[in-house]
Amino acid sequence: MEIPLQEFKIKLINDFKPWGQRLIDVVEAIAHPDEVYTEMQASEAARDRALRLVKFAPHLVSALGWRPSVLKSVVGGKRVSVDTVVNNFKALPISTSEPDLAEAFVSSHQFLQADWLLNAGFDLWVATSRLTEALIVHSIERLGLDFDVFALGELARLEVGPSMEIELMLLARADNQEVSEAEAMRLVRFFQALQQHGIELSARLIGLNGVVNEEALKEYDLMALPLPLRFALGQARLIAGRPLGEQVQRIGYAVPLTPDRLRELSQFKKHEENTHLQPPNELRNLYHGHGGLQDIEWLVHMHELRYPGATQAGTTLDMKERLRSLARSGFLNALELEVLLEGHDERLRLREYLAVLGVEKVPENPDKLALLAELWQVKDGNEFLKQHERSMETVRQIFLGTLDRFKA
Repeated sequence: MEIPLQEFKIKLINDFKPWGQRLIDVVEAIAHPDEVYTEMQASEAARDRALRLVKFAPHLVSALGWRPSVLKSVVGGKRVSVDTVVNNFKALPISTSEPDLAEAFVSSHQFLQADWLLNAGFDLWVATSRLTEALIVHSIERLGLDFDVFALGELARLEVGPSMEIELMLLARADNQEVSEAEAMRLVRFFQALQQHGIELSARLIGLNGVVNEEALKEYDLMALPLPLRFALGQARLIAGRPLGEQVQRIGYAVPLTPDRLRELSQFKKHEENTHLQPPNELRNLYHGHGGLQDIEWLVHMHELRYPGATQAGTTLDMKERLRSLARSGFLNALELEVLLEGHDERLRLREYLAVLGVEKVPENPDKLALLAELWQVKDGNEFLKQHERSMETVRQIFLGTLDRFKA
């Protein structure tokens, strides 16, 4: 039976110490708090879901406070499949206003974050990648751009993180480079407009002023191809335009990299680390850090570029399958494979947990470390940090061993 609201609030405070008052503060701050209170009074499971959000996802809950319908849905236990969320976004008319488009994207992503935290059952980074891809395709069609659009890096691998930093290659069909560059800038400006409306999407276009000319790409001297571009091409995935994905990938793998070029690539990696890493964050940065996602990506892709035939390079972009392919080819032993597979999965999951906690790197704050330990099901924050650092250091040693074998 429903009890008076004030009595229910007191019950929340007493039942959920020390989080009950925080839960009430969050609910009171939203536009229609009575709707959420009704959900929580109706179901103990709804109260547990609300508590988990407040406890583990304060950053996300603050954002959801502006979207009470989304908060009510997730607290009430409403489940919507990733396919449905993405397809609903894809169904938006081309004429949708920029503010409404941004709102639809942000609310969809926040619903996925909350559903993942409360229920798991799917890989959030894959769902985020699919939603981001739908936004890009919508943008290309909306602007009427005549490009073949390739996802690179994390978007190509369906590993887009919460910061949504993506790389794209626009393959121009027209011979007029100046016109193509102007069209690319229209896409950049559109993304910038969406950022003003709340989408935290950072898109980098590779190539000359954001464009790669189709004819010029065919005529590239592969031995002289800029290494960052060649590295990117091997992990390209077509998301809009003609079915050219395999042709573009073949350009990246057509000629194995020589040891000298591998050394150049290694120097480029060191430059990336020096740009993005500042002590003492070497083990706290989950992407650029020592033993982070970038180390795993580069370990795999350097093998593929050096030995494209033996590694079956280009047959899949799924990182787990690519790691297993290296093991089958004799480039990784069973223990190394296990460490890298576990490390890759842990970095992706932890990156999402950090995002809903509202931090970018593994924190030093003891309270946040304690929350991560609870999510990770280890005894305390110190134990969590020890396990994390041990995993990062082990992956780093495997990566450095690769560089040593390549004499890079």
